[in-house]
Amino acid sequence: QRSGKTYEGIHKPIVSPSLFDRAEAVRTGRDNKKTTKHNLLFRGLFRCGHCRGTMIGERQKGNVYYRCHKKGCATKSVREDLMQDQIGKFLSRFTLNDAQVQKLRTRFTNILCSSDGAERQKAAAFELAKIDERLSRLADKLIDGVIDDALYETKKGAILMDRQRCQEVVEEVANLDAKIAKLDRFLELAKSLYLQYRSASDEQKRELLNFASSNRQVFAKELALQPSDWLTCLQDGLSDSLGDPDRDSSRTFEALSECFKTLIGPELGDISQ
Repeated sequence: QRSGKTYEGIHKPIVSPSLFDRAEAVRTGRDNKKTTKHNLLFRGLFRCGHCRGTMIGERQKGNVYYRCHKKGCATKSVREDLMQDQIGKFLSRFTLNDAQVQKLRTRFTNILCSSDGAERQKAAAFELAKIDERLSRLADKLIDGVIDDALYETKKGAILMDRQRCQEVVEEVANLDAKIAKLDRFLELAKSLYLQYRSASDEQKRELLNFASSNRQVFAKELALQPSDWLTCLQDGLSDSLGDPDRDSSRTFEALSECFKTLIGPELGDISQ
C-alpha cells in the first residue's frame, strides 16, 4: 500500500473477484435493485389477471391484502393468508419419491463427472497462460519505457483480477465433492417444494415462489400460477422416463438437464459450472 505497487499474493483472497464485482455494483448503483418501504411477503410477485396491473400490498386491521388499484377492474383484493393456502396447494402437486431422487442424482452426477468439466478446466488453464503472457508483455513495456510506473500498476492490477477469476474456475471445476453437495441440496428442495415452503422464512418463501412459478396472476380472489419451465420439464421427465425404471428417454433427460443447468443461480448452487 505504501509503494502503490500491486502484488498477486500467495494466500487465497478473503474477498473473491466475483464477490468484489457484486459489491461494486451495489456501491455504484448498478445492481438495479430497488428498495421497498413495506416489506410484504408477495410484494411485486403478482399481477392482476384482468388488467395486468401490479397487485399492491396493504396492511389493514392486522391483515395484509393485495389490491388492484386500477379503477373499474374486476379484481379488488385478496387476503395474504388465502394466497398462502392456494400457493401451498400448487406446490404440493410437485413431489419426488426416493427412487426418483436417486435416479436424478445418479444421472446428474454422471454429467458433473463428464468431459464438460474437463473442457472448462482446460479452457481456463489456456486463459491463465494467456494472462501470464499479458503480464510479461506489460513488464517489457515498463522496462522499455513505453509506460510509466503508475500506468503499469493500474494495468497489472486489472490483469491480476482476471487471473484470479480464471483461477476460481479451475478450482471450482476441480471441487467435485462441493458440486455434488450442491446437487444434493437442490434435490432435497425439489423433493417436496411444499414442505420446504411451509418451513421457510418470508424471504425464502419469496425466492422459492420465484424459483418454482412464473406468470403469477390474480383473478378476483383466485391465484393462477404457472410452473417454471424447469418444473414442467421435471414433471414431464418423471412421467416419461424416470417414473418407469424400464424406460429411459435420453432426449427427455437431455432437455431436463439443460433446464437444471440454466435455472440454478448462486443462491442455490450452480451445478452447471
